Amino acid sequence: MIRILAEIESRFEMKPMQAVGSGFTIAKRTGGRIKHPRNAAAWYSPHFNAMGWNKVGLSTEPWMSAEASARTATSRQAAHGSRVSRLPDGPAKEIAGRVEYKWTVVEAGPDYPRSVAIHESGHRLDFNDRAAFDEAVRGWNSGWQYAVSEYGSKNRNEFVAESFVLYMLGEEHHWRIKPELLALFKRKDRFNASR
Repeated sequence: MIRILAEIESRFEMKPMQAVGSGFTIAKRTGGRIKHPRNAAAWYSPHFNAMGWNKVGLSTEPWMSAEASARTATSRQAAHGSRVSRLPDGPAKEIAGRVEYKWTVVEAGPDYPRSVAIHESGHRLDFNDRAAFDEAVRGWNSGWQYAVSEYGSKNRNEFVAESFVLYMLGEEHHWRIKPELLALFKRKDRFNASR
């Protein structure tokens, strides 16, 4: 976890965080001013530049049984198809129609804790240059939200964070990211050769 956070800080030239840890650790380090959201796997506080996790965010265990997971995936994909079919023709509809739609970009399993760290770092990146990200995500909810994940379709902030997970997973996932947002990620990434 710490390794990916350090890599992202370096690649995207971020100031080091003030605190990283469990809800208890973060509450202690901030004098009780941050109380972690109980339903969140993890969270980022821009005011304190602090990030915390609960047990779910660190777990590699499946969220539900294989049968329940299959039923949920089938139901989610059907609802996704219905929403995408109502979108106007264009790149967002074409891309969203090709996506295996999930709750988050990476669901439970061995890669989940790393993806949570990347997701929360996406919030950090966004809050550090809000004006640039506001411009890049303009129109995010015109269909692009369905190219990312169900959680990424909740609001603009989660859209950026889930898109950042796709970016950090590698170029084979970049086709799902809104082009203006992808260009901004690439401009900010010191490891991007075309920067």
